[in-house]
Amino acid sequence: MNEHLKVKMQPNLIPFRVSLHEEAGDKFAIHFECMAENEDHAIEQAENAYPGCEIRNWIPTVEEGLYRIYAKSEAEASDGGGFWSNEDGWVDEESATLFNSFERETLDFMPMSAEQDAEWRTVPTANIRAEIQVMYILNQETPQSLKHRLKSELIAAIDRGLLSGDTTAEVERHAVKVHLIEQSNVDLDEPDHEDIAAFVSKRIEDGDLDLEDIPRLMASYGLIDPKQFIAEMKERIELSKQD
Repeated sequence: MNEHLKVKMQPNLIPFRVSLHEEAGDKFAIHFECMAENEDHAIEQAENAYPGCEIRNWIPTVEEGLYRIYAKSEAEASDGGGFWSNEDGWVDEESATLFNSFERETLDFMPMSAEQDAEWRTVPTANIRAEIQVMYILNQETPQSLKHRLKSELIAAIDRGLLSGDTTAEVERHAVKVHLIEQSNVDLDEPDHEDIAAFVSKRIEDGDLDLEDIPRLMASYGLIDPKQFIAEMKERIELSKQD
């Protein structure tokens, strides 16, 4: 472990949401939000806030994305160097270590700062999808050879700096997928539609799914293949029946 991390530690607090019944048997669930070191710490805070409550479930609510660790006291002490680097300690923003949401959630401790004010800062990002669709007149070429050629040309352009150009933006990750377009005749038939609607409605009634989460879920599921969506929903429905 890096020497800075050996000697400069304070608990890492992450956001949790605890669903509970204020009294056992209540129909409606209360969602308690808190900052905690782990799930036990979150449950303890919920039970302190609602003595005698019935805990139903809990989940860390760390948003997907990239993070840096920042401490105002360290920034003031070093004229702007208030960002944490696992290699060099407190540094400027550009030199700071980037953490993903999983690393933030599983990190046990934060680096100690002068005023113990180390906190997570979201790194502003944007996911941008570019689509290019080409209809070729084959002229004795094969679709597969043109597919591979198109992918090679795109990768070469990216290597030349296509994605960021002369901006200061940094490319964190990218993917190039080139495929032949085929017609999809997948339909969500009425029985599947009714089963899925009933399943989602029950989750909302039971307090397992918040209304504010629905737009995010709709956006996520809207990006996957219909067959995959149906298969995933059926699997979730079967698991709920087993419970």
